Amino acid sequence: MYLSEIKETKEQHEELRQAAERLRWHSLEITSKAGSGHPTSSLSCAEIVSVLFFQEMQADSSQPENLRNDRFVLSKGHAAPVLWSVYYEAGLIDKDELRSLPCSGDPEALLERHGISHLKIENAAAALAA
Repeated sequence: MYLSEIKETKEQHEELRQAAERLRWHSLEITSKAGSGHPTSSLSCAEIVSVLFFQEMQADSSQPENLRNDRFVLSKGHAAPVLWSVYYEAGLIDKDELRSLPCSGDPEALLERHGISHLKIENAAAALAA
């Protein structure tokens, strides 16, 4: 597809811009609350993630094994908070779950530090250390 073929309305653009802002806010909120994390990694990819998840990707979260679902691979694992923020904005987790970034390996935390979750949503993050 050529750029000239993209028909994005001003309203769609504004909705995606606002979604990116919310993803940033959530990412800052949860990393600040946890006292750990890499918030700038999440901040730098909020636009890309908002366009992918809220405009381009097609997946049925109730059927994660469906081969027709688009897949998302987060190759910068330090940006996991933006992924959790997408889950929250999409209604897949609630506010308490969003704020469950673990500190010191908290076994009660739903979300793990580098993007792998216990949710029935396929996602992956790259290894952070060799």
